[in-house]
Amino acid sequence: MFRPEPWAEAFVKTAGTSSAAETALDYLKVFCRAALVLPGDLSGRNDADRLEKSISAALARTGNSLETEGGSEACSYPAVLAERFVLLMLRKKCFHYYKRIVREIEKNIYKQNGIEEIFVEAAVDLGEDLLAALKEKAKQLSGAKDVIFSLRLIPDLIGGFRIRWGSMLYDGSIKGRLHKMTADLGVLYSSRGLEV
Repeated sequence: MFRPEPWAEAFVKTAGTSSAAETALDYLKVFCRAALVLPGDLSGRNDADRLEKSISAALARTGNSLETEGGSEACSYPAVLAERFVLLMLRKKCFHYYKRIVREIEKNIYKQNGIEEIFVEAAVDLGEDLLAALKEKAKQLSGAKDVIFSLRLIPDLIGGFRIRWGSMLYDGSIKGRLHKMTADLGVLYSSRGLEV
C-alpha cells in the first residue's frame, strides 16, 4: 500500500525552510500539471526524460533554465527541487499518487508553520462573520498561530454545518439532526418492543 507521508517528509526536509518548501510546492503543482498533458500513461524512465525535456523547453521560452551555468543554477533551488521530485515520482512509478503526495506536503508545511486546517461542510456559504468567529475560537482552542478553513458546500445538509478537525467531528447540520432523531426514535420503539 502506498504511503505519501515519507515522500512529503523528504520533500519538506530537502527544501530546508518552510518558505522554500511552499515555493517548491507551487513549482511541483505546475510540473505535475505539465506531466498530465503528456500523452499516454505516465511511469518510468522514458516518461521522466520526456517530461524533463518538456519542462526545460517551457522554462527556456520564459527565459529561465534548470541547467547549470558556470556552476550556479539559473532557476531557484525550489524549482530544481520540484522538477527533480516529479521526475523521481515518474521513475519510481508512483506519479499517479501525486495528488496524495501534494496534499501531504501541504499538511507538513501547515504543521511546520503552526497552522491548523479545519474542514467545514455547509449547505450554504457561511459568511465572513461566522467564519471569523469560528477561526478565533479554533485558534483559542488549539493554540495555533493561524487557522485555515477548507469550505465545501453540500446542499444535502439542508442547513447548518459540519466541522472536521483532526479526528473530531461536530455535526450541526439539519440532516445530521434528522438522522439522530431517527436513530433515537428507533431505539425508543425497539426498547418498547415496537417496530419503526
